[in-house]
Amino acid sequence: MDGFDRVGAPAGFVRSFTDPDEFAAALPNMRSEYLPLPGAERFGVRVRRLVLGSMIAQTLQTRGPLLGRGEVRVGMMGLLVRMNGAGEAPQVGGVPVAPWQGVLLTGGGDFLARVAPPHGWAAFALPMETLAPLVDEAFLRPGAVRLLDLPAQPLQVLRADIGAAAGMAARGAEALPRPEDALGLARALREHLATLLAGGTEDARGRATGRAMRIVRDAQDVLADHPTRAVYLEDLCAALSVAPRTLTNAFGAVLGVGPATYLKLRRLKLVRRALLAGGRGQDLVKSAALGHGFWHLGHFAHDYRALFGEFPSETLARRDGRSAHSG
Repeated sequence: MDGFDRVGAPAGFVRSFTDPDEFAAALPNMRSEYLPLPGAERFGVRVRRLVLGSMIAQTLQTRGPLLGRGEVRVGMMGLLVRMNGAGEAPQVGGVPVAPWQGVLLTGGGDFLARVAPPHGWAAFALPMETLAPLVDEAFLRPGAVRLLDLPAQPLQVLRADIGAAAGMAARGAEALPRPEDALGLARALREHLATLLAGGTEDARGRATGRAMRIVRDAQDVLADHPTRAVYLEDLCAALSVAPRTLTNAFGAVLGVGPATYLKLRRLKLVRRALLAGGRGQDLVKSAALGHGFWHLGHFAHDYRALFGEFPSETLARRDGRSAHSG
């Protein structure tokens, strides 16, 4: 028994996301949180996914810069490789990810990432136990986040296979493989992954210091404990018993933005959540803004639009299914 004996009927998933919370909720086998950054393009992700039982192959095309944190479900393994992209390289743990590299994640491992799209990604996930017969035990250490230099030819094969799988999902049910073919496809993909890992080598560059990583993770844990409350710089410093400069240096090394900027973006995101979930009327915009520390409503509306591409009143109007002029 290798875990693939009961793959079952394949399933396809194709969807575009403009809301980071909806995107995070749609990622299987992972607990994640994404925070968009202001930029020329707004946050957006298009996902094409083929599900073969417990194995998932998918492509993700991102636009708009974002920060992310994720944790892979215990017992699962994932590999993330770049399909395409230009401009600033994405970063994991403060280290840029080159086009020939992959990010290997094993169950319980959490990562901190910064992505400045547009970038295309190929992602592959499966239970660790199904890969155990084919790879060295070193790749199965739980809770790991590893940046690997990958051999060119197997990497090209895996990209092509995942792209083909995603294409099946995009073309609809008639293009999906038959249930009797799914097992062979799942095993072939697993073999490609094992071949790729066997030829990969660990990236020798140092990540952001261990202390910086711990500080940022601890800060995000504090924020996670208060999912609906505005948190400010002095709150984090007090909770973590660190000086503002220490916190600033840690965030800069790991995420590329300072904690004050990060917290402001988070507060804007909390306002958006409140608008999407709350009552009606312009009073809701005012109360949500003031309740999250935005005293100047004009500046708040400008910052909100810069991040989400619409004014707060337009968010309310879209939620209520009616058109609106700028707020």
